[in-house]
Amino acid sequence: MRTLIMTALVAALLLPAPRTEAASLTDNPHSVGLGIGLTTFGAGAAFAMEIPYEYTFKAGPGELALHGGFLLAAGTGAVGIGIPLGARYKFHITKHPLYIGPTFDIGPLFFVGNSFGGFAGGFIKFGAIVSYLVHPHVELFFQPAGLGATFGQGFGAFSYSMLAGAQYRF
Repeated sequence: MRTLIMTALVAALLLPAPRTEAASLTDNPHSVGLGIGLTTFGAGAAFAMEIPYEYTFKAGPGELALHGGFLLAAGTGAVGIGIPLGARYKFHITKHPLYIGPTFDIGPLFFVGNSFGGFAGGFIKFGAIVSYLVHPHVELFFQPAGLGATFGQGFGAFSYSMLAGAQYRF
């Protein structure tokens, strides 16, 4: 997996820049997408799916994307449904439309599961993102590390997540 990621990053840096009508993410500031991956939230490893919505605007040397959406984590005997709210700050790093930056999310999380019944709680997550604008309206992203915590009604656990996906920009 690491070899595949490194090959993709080297190819993105060495290939000629694509001809896009958009010079930056703010040219099409709204985006909606789909990310899939893995997470842990106290019940072991789980499948994760996120449907993010972002609004991006210029802020200092980078671009700030305010983030909201829907999060689903499903593992053995447990399901978590969350509503992440947060921000992503993206820095343009090469002549290509390649961006990196930190992420922050916080929000409510609702658990249902055989091992601990059902309850409402919350989560907080800090991470990193790499994204590439392959077309003025298509952004691919990879979040290799999301570290955080889930909590609620006598339950607390550290969490790790990794997501990859695409967003449609409009």
